[in-house]
Amino acid sequence: MEVDASGNPVGPPIAGFVQAGNVIPQYDLADVPNVGRRVFTGVDPNNIGPRAGFAYAPFASGRLALRGGYGVFYSRASAVYLTNTVNAPPTYAFRRSPAGALVLLEDPFAPLPSQDQFPAFVPGTLSSSTFERRLRTAYFHQDNVSTQFGLSQDLLLEVAYVGTRGRNLGSVCD
Repeated sequence: MEVDASGNPVGPPIAGFVQAGNVIPQYDLADVPNVGRRVFTGVDPNNIGPRAGFAYAPFASGRLALRGGYGVFYSRASAVYLTNTVNAPPTYAFRRSPAGALVLLEDPFAPLPSQDQFPAFVPGTLSSSTFERRLRTAYFHQDNVSTQFGLSQDLLLEVAYVGTRGRNLGSVCD
């Protein structure tokens, strides 16, 4: 590892960290290289969610009612995908104590490494978590239809169907 005159490490970022090419300026990390703008994209402008519904009472008595609806609903990505990517080595390591050390309540904190041990890296297995480049927004087709019939003044019979079909749902693959 190369160091400057002050002893600080210089060179490429540790573990090949990169940031989005369209990063917001106040969050831009000067020493971290940017990747192309197509690698990380924002909201898909084609996400149109049409909805339609109906209610119909075929008889003047109002004892029978037919209702139904359909809609397309988009889902935001769950944070679990982000945390699976971020909270994995080599970008993240969590250790309470040195390997094999016994942790006691009298002294629950791991000893700090000495100055000559910096930078200290916790060894760990290599994990690769990425997002699909052409990741599409998950969406759902939801539909329902129901029939209500008034049996008496205080009694109603209803038969209904409610359905949901998901598309482009995210998943984690090993």
